[in-house]
Amino acid sequence: MDTTAYFKDQISSNYFEVRNEIDVKMGENDFKAFSTYDIFMKKVPNENYDLLVDRLKFKVNGEAIQNKFSKVSDHYFKCIFPIKFSIGDELKVANYEEITQRINEKDQQLQDEMQGEGLQYIRSQFIESTNTPEKLEQLILSLGIVKIINLSLQRYSPEETASFEWMTPIIGKTFWKKSEDAVAENKNYSYENSDYDNLKNFFNQYRIKNKLEEIDTDVAIKTSLEHKINYVNDSFFFTASKTAVKVEIENYFDYKETITLKSMLE
Repeated sequence: MDTTAYFKDQISSNYFEVRNEIDVKMGENDFKAFSTYDIFMKKVPNENYDLLVDRLKFKVNGEAIQNKFSKVSDHYFKCIFPIKFSIGDELKVANYEEITQRINEKDQQLQDEMQGEGLQYIRSQFIESTNTPEKLEQLILSLGIVKIINLSLQRYSPEETASFEWMTPIIGKTFWKKSEDAVAENKNYSYENSDYDNLKNFFNQYRIKNKLEEIDTDVAIKTSLEHKINYVNDSFFFTASKTAVKVEIENYFDYKETITLKSMLE
């Protein structure tokens, strides 16, 4: 079976409402926020790419972004979209040059209109993370919405090959592997963290930085990643999904993130 050709045939255009909720507790600090946006996915046959993904109507906590520095960050980030993907076993960015041109044009505009250390800090961080094809693709593939689209392509992947990374605030990359339980047309995926050493190293760095006493026993780490997706028949077309990620390290770090997608074309 030509898996790549099958993926391309089964992917369909769609329009989703997305809600991303995040809650991070670290020590006495507690950060909560949610963002909403629409995602337009368009199947593109007979081109040098297979799928176009665009982000629209982005809001944070129910409002358009107001903070000056957050606006600057959002201006840069908007340049990533629309993204063109080619489809193989997973998505691959196909329009690096287009995205880079948008970034360069917006970068020049912002530098002409604004000055200050805040702009330069945000600019340097973003440019550094997008200034090569490899870095830009890594950034795009780390986005939660792109992770979810990639997860939808793992419907028929063998369990031993279905693993992936998730960008966790403060910690960075966390690593997961899949165990699958399917019920009719609804797919429920449970993922297990596969790199506890990474989490233990993070905790030890946090403990040293905050001058906490060394703990003799193993630190208690709880992790879970649940992904529920409603496929249509045997295809990769889906009408809704909910992804919930949790990482808890003793009483020092507690991270919860939920991303829900609902199709507007049902």
